[in-house]
Amino acid sequence: MLSPAAARRLFDFVADDPAPARRERARAALAALTERERAVAEALADGLTNQEIAAALHMSVATVMAHVPRLLRALGLNNRTQVALLAYDARADR
Repeated sequence: MLSPAAARRLFDFVADDPAPARRERARAALAALTERERAVAEALADGLTNQEIAAALHMSVATVMAHVPRLLRALGLNNRTQVALLAYDARADR
């Protein structure tokens, strides 16, 4: 696990202003998710832990933990860091 500050610095370094096509692909992938799944993905992009996500989204930790493998399957990814990077790439404020 990374602290939110460390995650932000890592994402800034790795994702360094994604190309428009990559940003659009990321947005399209997230658009296929439910609103709740997108919220979890966004929270992962913020570097939050399962407990922090649960508190922020008013759900149980078990529910957050159930969402993560569903996100991985839906997005065709292998780990939560990839989900976080995808959600980070999709952000309009970058």
